[in-house]
Amino acid sequence: MHQMSYGYIKDYTGVYIMNYKIVIETVDGVERDLNVRYSDDTKIKMKKYHNIDINKELIPMVFSELTNSLVEANIQINDIKNISFEQMDLDGKR
Repeated sequence: MHQMSYGYIKDYTGVYIMNYKIVIETVDGVERDLNVRYSDDTKIKMKKYHNIDINKELIPMVFSELTNSLVEANIQINDIKNISFEQMDLDGKR
């Protein structure tokens, strides 16, 4: 559960997909997680047509959403036990 890896996997149509999950676990066992999935084609088109680097733009946005979720749930930094990045297969399994 303490891994950070990035890599594309090929779906059944042959499209390469980035699929990972960020999990925040609190000391009292509550988990907050966010799944992120996008294709290599999306990454290329965002850069080409909008000059947006998904890797640089997406990670801050994902952590902003997680932070908002923690604030809404009144979870403080000292309540966090673990933060993990997990690359998932297309079925959502590690």
